[in-house]
Amino acid sequence: MLDQLASGVVAGKAARIPPSHPCIAATSISTNSIPMPVHNTHIPPWIIDRKESSSVPLDNCGFAITNIVRNSAKELTVHFSRRHGKAIRQNYMSMTFETVGADRSIR
Repeated sequence: MLDQLASGVVAGKAARIPPSHPCIAATSISTNSIPMPVHNTHIPPWIIDRKESSSVPLDNCGFAITNIVRNSAKELTVHFSRRHGKAIRQNYMSMTFETVGADRSIR
């Protein structure tokens, strides 16, 4: 869930995902298309380094996912003051997420 702030910063909130479901977003890292949860597990540094070298450049998303993985970040503030800031900000503002309810409906 993202909220637009007048200061040009996007504030985000994380949705709690049951531990039995795979998480393939900012809280995971994948190699060979196999997602692996990174919180509460030990990831060998060579996997993170390999993923970092092949990941999207920092200029395209405003932050490095590997920074979240290494520091086990619970929150992140992204500032959009650089040259590509408006495009990056628009990408974040257009993001949505879906959850599956107890009745298996998608929200």
